[in-house]
Amino acid sequence: MGMKKGSLLMKSFICISIVALSLSLVSAAVIRKVAVESLRGQVETSLAGTEIWKACKTGAILNETAKIRTGDKSFVVLKMDDGTKVRLAANTIFSIKTMKPEVREFELNRGNMRAWVKKLTKNESFATRTPTAVCAVRGTEFEIEVDENNKTRVSLLSGLVAVRHVNGLGEEIVVHPNERIDVLPDLMPSAPEPISAGGSGSRGALALNSSGKDEMATEVGMDMSREQVQAAAAQEMKMAEYQQGKSLIDVFGKRVRVEEYIIRPQEDTMKLVTMNERDNRFDYFVWKVQFDKAIPTDLTASTKWIGWTEGSVSPDYYVKTNEWNASNTVDKVESQYSGGHVENSGGTYKLLFNNYYYRINNIDKMTYAPTTSGANITSMNDVTWKVAGGASAGMTNTAFETWFGANTESTVSADKLNDSLKVTFADNTWSKEEYYIINDEGKVGARSVFSGLAGNSYRDQLLKWNQQLVMTSSEFTGVDKKIDLVVEPKLFVDAGLVAIP
Repeated sequence: MGMKKGSLLMKSFICISIVALSLSLVSAAVIRKVAVESLRGQVETSLAGTEIWKACKTGAILNETAKIRTGDKSFVVLKMDDGTKVRLAANTIFSIKTMKPEVREFELNRGNMRAWVKKLTKNESFATRTPTAVCAVRGTEFEIEVDENNKTRVSLLSGLVAVRHVNGLGEEIVVHPNERIDVLPDLMPSAPEPISAGGSGSRGALALNSSGKDEMATEVGMDMSREQVQAAAAQEMKMAEYQQGKSLIDVFGKRVRVEEYIIRPQEDTMKLVTMNERDNRFDYFVWKVQFDKAIPTDLTASTKWIGWTEGSVSPDYYVKTNEWNASNTVDKVESQYSGGHVENSGGTYKLLFNNYYYRINNIDKMTYAPTTSGANITSMNDVTWKVAGGASAGMTNTAFETWFGANTESTVSADKLNDSLKVTFADNTWSKEEYYIINDEGKVGARSVFSGLAGNSYRDQLLKWNQQLVMTSSEFTGVDKKIDLVVEPKLFVDAGLVAIP
């Protein structure tokens, strides 16, 4: 943020995450074509009628008879001209068989697909064939999975799916919302069964879209219900490079289930998600960081540069966008740095961001932008700050530093790992964060526990503790008016997000 005092939440989670990339579709006017909306990892397509595989790119148009396959920790999202989407998970083989104006047919040979089909007219059809089943749908959200033994599992969230055995065994069976059916080779399908609370085998993978919108939630983001977050997270966790989870007691004596994972949604982007489940609440946190180029296989080679701000040598990787978001599904806090670039001033390389915002429930509370529109800033003297309720003309960085110091209350416990930071804005609204370092029983640690430690000793001690962040604000409208997040450090350490002295 350019302030020595630090900004909200930067103190607790290091420097936090990237803007979700929005990939537009090529020519929506192309009738009954399939476009690649987004992908991650190894995604390949074959030419019609051949087994010549080529790397697939975002924006590519796939014609009839095209075949798509995904590798480990990979996925691809396909979008059709009417807005229908299909998401193929890792290790999936999928074919486009027919894309006529009124007839669309596909084939899932192996793996997992999830589809969000726009409402069809009475003359339109949308069907997927697997080694054991044929599934015909109408205006539906559903998931199909084919395992190594050719067992097909069809799970339905909304609409209707008619399922029949590919060999004609038994009758066609209609699957209703929140039901699933298994179709096995050489066996007549049995009746559908209810989907359990955990979804179709992937924790929450089929949680119902409670907003009622006919759209896919392939990425955990803000403005989502608990069920939507869990459904999207279940899909993302299939590509997780790091994953951690455990139950513990928080500082208030409440049991909390913590789940964390890290994925690469794009080749230049790292995304971390933390979810907290308690009996009476659900809180989650999303951190995305976009680098200047594709990040290497060893993620720690790039993550070690996330906290870099300046040095005598230009960094191997630098952050272009850093975004974090926290929510309790009612209230949310969002912060983003964008326009990252490196400036060389007299042999000192500095990472600077052109824009910044801190928002509470969609209201800008603190922002800055270049004083000269469209120009890269060369120092923080080149930006203009605005504060909620403050002068519309904005403030220089020096004036903002003075304002921030005068309107910030911070407390640091002398003996306990318990700090707080509160900012009161010019419109008299406020935001407060409280930080606790706790063990698995919810006891706050003493400051002395890390005294004099370095290297493996520091790392071993760090892994015994968890961090709890409690955010409150006069702008919150939820029942308890707080966002309450607990993270445990192993995932941060493994991924190189925490520097070990």
